[in-house]
Amino acid sequence: REVLEEEAAIFALASSPEVKTKHDLKSINEMKVNVEMAMMAIQLGMLEDAEKLYIECDRYDLLVQLYCASGKWEKALQVCEKHDRIHLKTTHYRYAHYLEGSGDLEGAMKHYEMAGAHLKEIPRMLYYNDKIERLGKYIKDRAEKP
Repeated sequence: REVLEEEAAIFALASSPEVKTKHDLKSINEMKVNVEMAMMAIQLGMLEDAEKLYIECDRYDLLVQLYCASGKWEKALQVCEKHDRIHLKTTHYRYAHYLEGSGDLEGAMKHYEMAGAHLKEIPRMLYYNDKIERLGKYIKDRAEKP
């Protein structure tokens, strides 16, 4: 079934007006091979090789996932800022959740705000961590901001 889906995808791409030459189709196939090689490299613990392969085929979305999974949050955010802005807020949210679990509530607050999830997540986090005074201060500070 996967083979049929892959062949259908290649046919659709080949029929697309954006894919004008065999060279374009070859590039698409090479990118697919690089992604598969990167996934194998990850399984073998060769993260630097996977990183290079993802960069080579412009799969910054997968590079961000690799960085997040390996705890390289700052690198993930840098890649999002420069190459994968569509995942920037999601990555800030995931990092905030990680920081919350690690006990870094102030760091988590910063990243929940950057993710645009602060109105719900920060009060929830502070309440469940029994930081009622900090919650009151946060609400007061937010009310004072225009």
